[in-house]
Amino acid sequence: MIDRLAIEDQLTSAVSASLIRIAGSGFQSSSSSSPRTDNDTSTISTPLPLSSQQQQKWKEQLQRISQGSISFPNNNESDVDGKPHDVECRAALSLFHIIRNSLGKGATNNNKKNVDNDGKKQKRQKKKNQTANNNNNNSNASNANGLSFELISELGTQRQISSATSLAHLLSLELEKELLSSSSSTSLSKSDIIQFCDIRSNESGIIHMVSNKRSNKLHQAGKLPCSHCVRWFKGQKGLWWHQLQAHNITYASATESAADAVNCLAVVVFQEVVQRSVLVTESAVDDDDDDAVLEPSLVEN
Repeated sequence: MIDRLAIEDQLTSAVSASLIRIAGSGFQSSSSSSPRTDNDTSTISTPLPLSSQQQQKWKEQLQRISQGSISFPNNNESDVDGKPHDVECRAALSLFHIIRNSLGKGATNNNKKNVDNDGKKQKRQKKKNQTANNNNNNSNASNANGLSFELISELGTQRQISSATSLAHLLSLELEKELLSSSSSTSLSKSDIIQFCDIRSNESGIIHMVSNKRSNKLHQAGKLPCSHCVRWFKGQKGLWWHQLQAHNITYASATESAADAVNCLAVVVFQEVVQRSVLVTESAVDDDDDDAVLEPSLVEN
């Protein structure tokens, strides 16, 4: 059995390398042309490029973000009724809030509405137009969460980030590449390395990671994964019903997707059939050759 600490160290190292790859040179506001790190205390006026000291401090902060970002929601238990994923990674969510707060957009007036001058939270009072106020607050929160900035990679590539979800999606792609390359280059045996079959983020910006072992257990229990989100469902009917209700897709597409999830588990042995057909063909050719030698016309010639 693989040690939990060894898995956490492996994933922490992969997350740190992925964060440095996509944001190793800092970040900047979408309306700015100069990079920035969280150690900057002035306005965004740092000249290009960042100094080596600033870049080193920023990389150290990315490493601190990766440490403690890995969690195991099932506590290494193999119960299929728990969460379908083995590992959760909150590095993208943490990085997004750090950058947003650093750009001065973290706090809004709506967040301070129920706080008095002493910092104590006031009791909420019901109003007649409470529904309208809630709708306005939700729209304002959406605008606040819509803050966009740009991450600058080690090579200077700028990627625009508009939400924690988009940052988590970007990190999940890099994390998958990093784990694949590290597993092929490491000197450890395959039994000491955890293999993941699915790495994707949810709508909250948390990355879910499903190992091959966990996926096999869920499939054996009759559960199927949704191709549109990170959830698993019992049976083919449960899957297409979820896709109808949650993802608003057509009945034909939902049933086809559920059928594909079942058919992907089928194993068809093609090699054996090909070999048999080749043997049958060769034997038929040999029989034809023998008959051709025994033909009287050919013997007389």
